[in-house]
Amino acid sequence: MSIPFPHIYSQQTPMHSATFLAQTDNFLQGLVTI
Repeated sequence: MSIPFPHIYSQQTPMHSATFLAQTDNFLQGLVTI
């Protein structure tokens, strides 16, 4: 499963890419938990 949003976001805002990816990872883990 590929999500293009993190990649696009990282290009636009490289300073916040790490935080965004972390939030996305937590969100995906939440979905997996359910």
